[in-house]
Amino acid sequence: MASLEELMIELDTFNKALMTKKRAGETLPGEELTRLKEMVRGVHEQSGEVEIPELGRLLQLYDLGLGIRYLEPTHTRLNNAFAWLEQQEGADQDEDF
Repeated sequence: MASLEELMIELDTFNKALMTKKRAGETLPGEELTRLKEMVRGVHEQSGEVEIPELGRLLQLYDLGLGIRYLEPTHTRLNNAFAWLEQQEGADQDEDF
């Protein structure tokens, strides 16, 4: 079984390829969107042993954005990691003043 980080790299690569197609005006086949959802589910399932801050850092490291979050809004761990990231960004902004 692939590690969480390996799954995230695979997801990031596939997601970027889909976004390139979309920006080029191509229609994304349903199978590709299904595969993307399955990959997100795999990341969610594999993340069970990872603390939320670490999961958030991995999401940020691999630049997995809100599009991933909205694919499967029921994945609580991913939503919590995105919320943690948003909270950290807010804390970083406060430090600038």
